[in-house]
Amino acid sequence: MIMIMMVMMMLMMMVMMMVMMMTANNKEMVAHETLWACGSSWRGQPVPDAVPQSSTVPQSRLKQRGILNLPGFLLSSEKLVILWSEHYFSRLWCVFEMATYLKDPSGRERTQIIPVKTGALLWLSSAGWYVLCAAYNVIYRSAEVARLSGDDVLESLQSVALPAILD
Repeated sequence: MIMIMMVMMMLMMMVMMMVMMMTANNKEMVAHETLWACGSSWRGQPVPDAVPQSSTVPQSRLKQRGILNLPGFLLSSEKLVILWSEHYFSRLWCVFEMATYLKDPSGRERTQIIPVKTGALLWLSSAGWYVLCAAYNVIYRSAEVARLSGDDVLESLQSVALPAILD
């Protein structure tokens, strides 16, 4: 119980620190500095009152360097996994990322495209299996109580499961 409360306090502190690090001029959150500040307070060290420099200094040069270093990062990656949706190619960043990765001939073989809607389909099929297992469990338990034979259990399962599937 104490451990859960400590984890919840840590999460609340992290959220508060992220909100504090947002400024009116720069709407970016600096995650590594937030984690550093939360880690410092968790270990009993004082948290600095000053706002870190990278949250007040314009980040355009850092962004430019990051974009220019993206090809090196992508080419050293083992695989590019694309979570595709109908809006994927409307973002220039995604087009640049894919073009950079596919420029290398071996990158074409190491690219995997996963439609985002696959997650919803997986969830629905898992929910369906859960309902079927729950129905089987209820029927099996009731058969155990009534001490029915195996054929009676199969008939009761068919009478419950088949109409539910066909509806």
